[in-house]
Amino acid sequence: MQIEPLHSIALVLLVFGILGGVVNAIITDPAQETRLPWWQHTLVGIAASFMVPLFLNMISGEIINDIIDKDEKSKLFVLAGFCLVAAISSRAFIRTISDRLLQEVRTVKKEVEVASAKADDAAAKADDAVTKADDAQVQATTAAAEATEAQQAVAPLVEGEVLEEPKPGLLDDGFESIKPMPDDERAVMKVMQGSRFVLRSLTGIAKEAGLDPTRAKEALTALVAKELIGQSLNKNQSPRWYLTTNGRLLKLGA
Repeated sequence: MQIEPLHSIALVLLVFGILGGVVNAIITDPAQETRLPWWQHTLVGIAASFMVPLFLNMISGEIINDIIDKDEKSKLFVLAGFCLVAAISSRAFIRTISDRLLQEVRTVKKEVEVASAKADDAAAKADDAVTKADDAQVQATTAAAEATEAQQAVAPLVEGEVLEEPKPGLLDDGFESIKPMPDDERAVMKVMQGSRFVLRSLTGIAKEAGLDPTRAKEALTALVAKELIGQSLNKNQSPRWYLTTNGRLLKLGA
C-alpha cells in the first residue's frame, strides 16, 4: 500500500526538478549568476528538488508523511510547488540547506559536548561523595574499634572501682578459697592471679594451666558464673578473660 505513494513522490521530485532546472536556465541573469549549459541547470534542479524532503523534515513539515500514511494525494501538488521553487532557485537553495544543516550539526555537537562535560562533572562529584562516605565510614569504624578497645582495656579497673567489696557469702573469712573448688577451676585461677597480663586468651590460659581448651573453657564459664572472672571482647571480637575484684581478693591457699 505504501509503494504507490513513494513512486508518486519520487516522480514529483524528478519531474518538477527537471522543470525547475529548465526554468532556472531560462531566467538566469548572466550579470548576477554564471549561466550554465541547460543540462547542468537541469541536474542542479533535480538535486535541489530531491533535497526538499530534507528541508521539510528540518522545518517539521508533515507533507511527506501525509502522502504516505494518510494517502492524501492532494498534498502532491503542495510538494510539487516546493520542488519547483527549490529547482528554480537551485544553487541558492542548496547553499542555504547545506549551511543550515551544518549549523544544526555544529549546534548538536556543542550540546553533546556540554552534556558530556556536565555528565563528567556529575560523575566526578559522585565519586568524590563516595570517597568521602567511605572515609567517614572508615573513621567511624576506627573510632568505634578504638572506643571498644579502650573500654576493654579499662574493664578490669572499672570492675575494681565498682566492686568495692566482695559479694557476701561468696568468700570465707579472710578471703580464703571457695570450698571445694574443682581442680580445673583452681588451675585456671592460679594462672589468672599469677599472670602479668590483664586480659588473657583461652589458648594462653589453657596452655599455662596444663588443660585442653575444652576443659579450660568449661572452667572459665564456671568461674564467670561465680563472678571470680569477667569476660570481654577485644577489637577483633575475640573473647578475653580478666580477674574481677572477687577473683583478685580470692586466696587459693595450698
